[in-house]
Amino acid sequence: MSSSFAPHERTPRGVVVEDRLAPAALADLRRRGHVVTLEEAFTLGQVCAVSRDVYGRMRAAADSRGLGEAAGR
Repeated sequence: MSSSFAPHERTPRGVVVEDRLAPAALADLRRRGHVVTLEEAFTLGQVCAVSRDVYGRMRAAADSRGLGEAAGR
């Protein structure tokens, strides 16, 4: 895991997740050797994504926690 902000500190095998992640998923991450850091629910970054499939069709999604919207042309 690398920080988005300078000085871009790194935590090898580190992962930051919201505490609402399923306990089994947390246990699996730890079992695989990840250093898991928990943050409060709905506090981590928002995600928006757009992709195009092999037929040229676009798909888009926006994180419901933010004010963004999925759009494409």
